[in-house]
Amino acid sequence: MPFYPREVRAVMDNPYASPLSGSLGDNFPSAWVRQVPVVATLLLMEGVLEECLGLLLAMWWEFSWLNVAFIMAVASLAILKMIAGIRNRTFRNRRLGLAALGSAILSMATFFCLPTALLLALYGFVIYLHPSVSRAFRESATVA
Repeated sequence: MPFYPREVRAVMDNPYASPLSGSLGDNFPSAWVRQVPVVATLLLMEGVLEECLGLLLAMWWEFSWLNVAFIMAVASLAILKMIAGIRNRTFRNRRLGLAALGSAILSMATFFCLPTALLLALYGFVIYLHPSVSRAFRESATVA
């Protein structure tokens, strides 16, 4: 089983327990920390969709070096998002996740990814820059 921070494990042990049944101190994860796997999954999905877009553009566009460079840029940003999504699901590499969210802003240049990339970047930055999320990533780094 992959490592999860202490506050997430407490909820995973008994997901049916009332959140008010115990102390709300260290054992209860904040709502911010519980959103990290959601953002990581969205990063992974965005990366897969951008990779499909890169393959579609490679088949559709005629060959030129500018088009090849653009397709390679889209593919590399997509791979960055997929790796960050996989690593962030287990609370690893917060900086890589922030870099992948920053690359979502760059991928808006395709205009196909504009709505999803913009919303993912806003949602992800709000979640990842919260102090309790930063603490959860630090705790998982000290255990591993």
